[in-house]
Amino acid sequence: MEVVTGANGSGQLIGYRAINNSLNQFIARIALMIPAGGSSWVRVPTPGGFDQYVIPAAINEDGAIAGSGQNAAGVSRAFLSDNPSAVARDLGTLGGTNSAAFGLNNSQWVVGSADTVSAASAFLYDGAHMIDLNTTLVNGKGWHLSKALGINDYNDIVGVGVHDGQLRAFLLTPVKGLVQVLPCIVSIEGSDKPADQ
Repeated sequence: MEVVTGANGSGQLIGYRAINNSLNQFIARIALMIPAGGSSWVRVPTPGGFDQYVIPAAINEDGAIAGSGQNAAGVSRAFLSDNPSAVARDLGTLGGTNSAAFGLNNSQWVVGSADTVSAASAFLYDGAHMIDLNTTLVNGKGWHLSKALGINDYNDIVGVGVHDGQLRAFLLTPVKGLVQVLPCIVSIEGSDKPADQ
């Protein structure tokens, strides 16, 4: 089974292929992409060992890919691939065990979620460092940002977090090298009620 998870304006696609065992249960997923000028899938080499269950989540206009891969022990790691012929970069964690990437812009800034020593936090990878977005908030009282899902080329970031005990969507905008939570925060799906998930 092949699943497409993203596309860019150049017609490049990303996705994965599920490899089944004799009981038709998924035992592995490998990341795939169609490179520029290509017509068939190629495998995206993930960081060493994180190749058991791989999901490419985002592709930018230059063909860079962000996603996550899991190893045989069930540990997952966010990755960034800017060359389908080379092993992807392991983006690390925020001091915990797992991480996953969900969004990518054309500057190759990646967003996602990573474990700290106590909880999962939304992160930004700026090309050199994984940054806990909770540490950069200007007006984030009562917030814990748990998962960043997308980033655009203006470095606006969207995701999900908890505000005063309620699950909420967030929008972050850059402010002099930092980010802030906008005052027009809306809950998931635009409802005043907290989301179930």
